[in-house]
Amino acid sequence: MKRKELLKLITHFKNVENGIEKLKPELQGSKYYHVYVERKVSVDEDGNARIVSIREFLPIYSGISEEYISFKYEDVKGISYSKINYIKRENLLSREKLNAEAELQQSKNQLLIRMKFLPPLRVGDKVKLKYTVRIKGFVSDEENIDTVQVASFTHYFKLLIYLPKRPKRAEVYKVTFGDNDIISKIPLGEDEDYNFVVNDTMIKFEIYRIAFSAYSVIWEI
Repeated sequence: MKRKELLKLITHFKNVENGIEKLKPELQGSKYYHVYVERKVSVDEDGNARIVSIREFLPIYSGISEEYISFKYEDVKGISYSKINYIKRENLLSREKLNAEAELQQSKNQLLIRMKFLPPLRVGDKVKLKYTVRIKGFVSDEENIDTVQVASFTHYFKLLIYLPKRPKRAEVYKVTFGDNDIISKIPLGEDEDYNFVVNDTMIKFEIYRIAFSAYSVIWEI
């Protein structure tokens, strides 16, 4: 997302905070606007996986001093390694580098990331977080699934899965939550809003301008 677009968005958030404008309907219910989210999964021949995740986000409102991200990996043998690669915070208006801290706690198959911001986040800040997890028994020879929940508006999301051999089958499904959940299959190929490619040993799924949905990649190897 270009800086000019980001600054326009920040101006909107400031106007909302000052009571000049109403928040855009698609952003209501969110604390953050995610500019960029990437999840890269590399699977070895034994079915273990190394997952590297990156997310960049803006606060929609000022005053947030702590935030938590939690994950639970079902049907795996456990987490063998995890670390925070970095957390960075910058005010896009003043270009000032500000304080941000992140700590990671893990159990057998659960991960908790706690982020702290002092002073609290303010409209105009951008946070970038990168972390790595290694998981034992992440995939099997049968059907596998990797699901990402999008809980706030996200401008761009990319999921890359690297497998030890070409998958026999690879599919993507979208679940939109509501009174009656809607499950829809996303076809291979490129569209205005997404790109879904299976290329030899790689599955790539990219999607733009999304909110409040889950995306599941299902594959067999």
